[in-house]
Amino acid sequence: MFILYSNIDFDSTGTSATKCATVVSLVTGQYETSLSYTISADAYDTLVMTCTSKPLSPSACFSPDTTVEVQGKGHVRMVDLQVGDHVRTVSGNFQPVYSFGHKDEHQSVDYIQLYTAHSDKPLELSGQHLVFVDETSYLFGIWAQPKAIRADHVQVGDMLLVHGQRYPVTKLGSVTKTGAYMPLTPDGSLLVHYGVHASAYVSGEDTAQSVVDNFAFYWFSEQNLMHWWLSPYRMLCMGVSSSYFTSENPNMMTAEGQVDGSILKWLKLGLSTVEAADEYSFLVHHLMGIPVAIVFACFMLVEGIFGATMAPTAILMAIGFYVCYLVARRRHQA
Repeated sequence: MFILYSNIDFDSTGTSATKCATVVSLVTGQYETSLSYTISADAYDTLVMTCTSKPLSPSACFSPDTTVEVQGKGHVRMVDLQVGDHVRTVSGNFQPVYSFGHKDEHQSVDYIQLYTAHSDKPLELSGQHLVFVDETSYLFGIWAQPKAIRADHVQVGDMLLVHGQRYPVTKLGSVTKTGAYMPLTPDGSLLVHYGVHASAYVSGEDTAQSVVDNFAFYWFSEQNLMHWWLSPYRMLCMGVSSSYFTSENPNMMTAEGQVDGSILKWLKLGLSTVEAADEYSFLVHHLMGIPVAIVFACFMLVEGIFGATMAPTAILMAIGFYVCYLVARRRHQA
């Protein structure tokens, strides 16, 4: 979003600008990084302004050289990972990659490098991506779970988890590489770079700081926020169709070349929603957020009981039984 104010004065012939004063106010969001414009005038009564914007990668992903352990294949680079591959997660088990939140082979991204003593090579991930540290957070203040923080919040000396063992970050670096990958797993985690505990998710803090803070009021982390939001989509991918409802289907991804190209549409919707909600007050966040959280809590409950694969069948059966009950009740009353 931008506002452009121009004051252009021409000479007596009306063909050349003698003075030109221009003020540009630019507000950037997660999907916008820069703006360029051109103003040309043949005469005083002909003024053309052309504006273009350069799209920004969501910068929430792993580098193409980051590795994961794939069942039956060993350690595989992100660039070679496919939907359907079973990767080892923080649970220690192999789980399927049911989709990609972001997959762009051509995007140039600035990655943060996290060095630890467990490997000579650094873990490379974008600043917005979440990585688990040796701390504990509590969902609703009750259920203990690993704490995930943004990669650009990690400091030298912070403890990362590698196969459950504590390793301090010894050095930070940065590198620019082509390619961005964000594989999604059922439990929202991955063991990357030979065992580092990492989230499959990203932070929305840059564009929705107040929303993130207000959810944190209920001890609801960004890891939980993303995992709950993706629950319906996870059910569709794993329980309805393994081909249509995935990032391999172009209908599920925004087109390359758009401002938000190569981002999963359902993920984009979630990020856009919290960004829009960020403009409202603390009270509005709670009045709107609590009912929405209850709805997604129901999805999570069904998924937790039946699993993402069987959850859609269970939901359809429940709807079917309820419809049959209503029909039988109406007939009985008649």
